[in-house]
Amino acid sequence: MTKLKKSLFLALLTIGVAMASCSDGDDESSKTIELTGGTQTTQTVFADETTLHNGIKFTATEAWTATITEVATTKAAAGRVDWVELSAYSGGAGEFTLTMTLQPNLTGQSRKAEIRIVCGDTTIVIVIE
Repeated sequence: MTKLKKSLFLALLTIGVAMASCSDGDDESSKTIELTGGTQTTQTVFADETTLHNGIKFTATEAWTATITEVATTKAAAGRVDWVELSAYSGGAGEFTLTMTLQPNLTGQSRKAEIRIVCGDTTIVIVIE
């Protein structure tokens, strides 16, 4: 009977240790991309501006890609974004500052775009208007 108790104790101890070492994945270290340097998720540009001074600063732990999508500001469908360009659309792990080149808004109409930066399972969306 003593041998059975020891075996049961060891089995329960092993299960307890295994469960204690598991992570729920909610810790900050699991993020693969993070904005840095005070970069905000909403950037406002004036009609005559052609660059944003601080750019988009972030740190990525693995390869990343960036895309720009126009957001419809009227009933018209969103189209191709030709008024904003990024200095890079992909990269590896590390610290980055993406600069944006903007065409002046001479139309008198509002314009809005989303920049999506994807790294692993994490997506950061930055709205430019």
